[in-house]
Amino acid sequence: MQKNIAIGVRFRRLAAALLGVAVFATGIATGFSTAAQNSEPPLAGDFGGNFTLFEPPIPAPPTAFSDASEGRTTLRDFKGEVVLVNFWATWCAPCVAEMPALNRLQAELAPQGFRIVAISQDRRGLDIVKPFYEKLDLDAMGIYLDPKGTASRQFEVRGLPTSLLVDRRNRIIGILQGPAEWDSPEAKALMQFYLDQPMPASSG
Repeated sequence: MQKNIAIGVRFRRLAAALLGVAVFATGIATGFSTAAQNSEPPLAGDFGGNFTLFEPPIPAPPTAFSDASEGRTTLRDFKGEVVLVNFWATWCAPCVAEMPALNRLQAELAPQGFRIVAISQDRRGLDIVKPFYEKLDLDAMGIYLDPKGTASRQFEVRGLPTSLLVDRRNRIIGILQGPAEWDSPEAKALMQFYLDQPMPASSG
């Protein structure tokens, strides 16, 4: 009797182990299937129709612009993050309209390594941009300034607003000219696609 019980226990353990292997294998297959399905950037709806992908991506220019302390910075300072560069101005009505959505997008995705670099083209610089941020409660985004338009010329901006998406490797992935619903599900899906890409190896 005890021998039969021992055999039964060993059989049940073997069956459980085989079942575990099967579940594990199914999980791997599902993972590969999901990865294959998600190999292309999602571009859906009106947002996707307005966003132009660059194939291949373009290295971001090293052009400097100013931050809120009026120190100099470039996109290289954000390498390792997914960056949405937005060229805008306080006198541009479509730019003003999309700023709250950009702020919400920044607040939601920042913990994953996402940053919005909204570069103002206002000639009066910080004197006009800082009160504007305070008035609209744009508390999630940093202030960046390009009062002489140097950066916008290097990025070949043709009109405002213009937004460029930069991946973790500091490459421009694509461009959207004109305003957009930046906190829409379609926009978030595109940002999330690049946030889910592996971090680049450190170059030291």
